Amino acid sequence: MNVTIGALYKEGAALLTAAGVPAAEHDARALLAHVLDVGPNDILLKAPDPMGAPQARVARELLDLRAGRMPLQYVTRTAYFGGLRLRSDDRALIPRQDTELVVEAVLARLPEAAVQPDEFLADIGCGSGVIGLTLASRTPGLHVIMSDIAPGAVELARENAMHLGLADRVTLLQGSYLEPLIEAGLSDRVSVMVCNPPYVRPNEMIMLDPEVHAEPLVAIASPAADGLEGYRVLTTQIPALTRLRLLAFEVGFAQEDDVADMFKPLGRVEILRDLSGIERVVIVHVG
Repeated sequence: MNVTIGALYKEGAALLTAAGVPAAEHDARALLAHVLDVGPNDILLKAPDPMGAPQARVARELLDLRAGRMPLQYVTRTAYFGGLRLRSDDRALIPRQDTELVVEAVLARLPEAAVQPDEFLADIGCGSGVIGLTLASRTPGLHVIMSDIAPGAVELARENAMHLGLADRVTLLQGSYLEPLIEAGLSDRVSVMVCNPPYVRPNEMIMLDPEVHAEPLVAIASPAADGLEGYRVLTTQIPALTRLRLLAFEVGFAQEDDVADMFKPLGRVEILRDLSGIERVVIVHVG
């Protein structure tokens, strides 16, 4: 029996609500829009229209996945960040709005950094490539090195670079923090570095939504009780970046002062707040 789009939308919203999914109506609408290849608002406009049985079957399968608390971006295999449409799956962290603040902060300061034609911007712990690829897409001629400890994340970032037509300006490396850049002999060509390391404290993991636990743990949780292990590792490696002029980090709640103190010897430090008023970004002007 055929079902209307509106009826399946109501069915899906009820299913997700019962499963405790936040923003259940939004997600039900997004999943139907994904299946029908229309905009989310079109679901309401097309509510009286019948939905073919094959599409209805696929939609119900996706709704069941979301009801099981698989993140929406993993269900649709799509994430939106910085105006880009990116592939997203469990090989890498889902892009967050807070990270867009990092990107905008770096974009505003790139003229001051004056990246030269033989220099790179490095996105360390790149995940799916959201930071490096967004910066490359919005800065003509910028060449980016992206590295991650997880081979799957590097491969996903490669797929996104190719999908966005940016592969010719991206160098991808696999390894921990700056180690692959140093081993490749590229550390002395980096003038800007951006990093969103795992900073969630281990005792905070239990408080996070089930969706977060579906993401790669290595990209979320720091092995250190204070969440600062990644930043400490970088303090020992950054001297290899002999041309570094600009450094930007995303940080967790109440970590900004500790991170600022770690990198203050390199130069002037700025701390920026996110839309919730939380100090979320540490910028270091090196020199």
